[in-house]
Amino acid sequence: GTISGGTTPNVVPSYCCLTLDKRYLPEATIVDFQNEVQSILDKCREHDPAFRGDYEVIVDCTPMRFPLDSPLFDPIMKAAEEAAGRKVEYGAMAGWGEGGFIQNFGIPVLYYGPGSMGSAHTPTEDVAVSDIIDAVKVVYAITELTCC
Repeated sequence: GTISGGTTPNVVPSYCCLTLDKRYLPEATIVDFQNEVQSILDKCREHDPAFRGDYEVIVDCTPMRFPLDSPLFDPIMKAAEEAAGRKVEYGAMAGWGEGGFIQNFGIPVLYYGPGSMGSAHTPTEDVAVSDIIDAVKVVYAITELTCC
């Protein structure tokens, strides 16, 4: 996230503003996160009764989970593995995309793409061209399977 506040290094700032981006899995809720933040604010007030702090939720990025018992899961995995020419891994992703909103309409959502989650959204993020080509083949195979 980001931290901002103050005017110059040698003056105690009158405020500090933190912006956090919290990702959570389907087992958790936005209320869990709100309780966590409120607990931190309460502890700050216990330490310093003059402390003032509050928070607001800017957006609730609903977590999602593709149902592994869906009749689409096994055929999608098979199509992906055939197109990729290798075993395709699946698991939890700590990132977020519009799939969280889409699933609210009863549409199952599954993410697939090239690259390493370890370098995603970092200054050194990169993806090999061959990985992009493989990802396109997989997405095409899944689209053909589910839409044709």
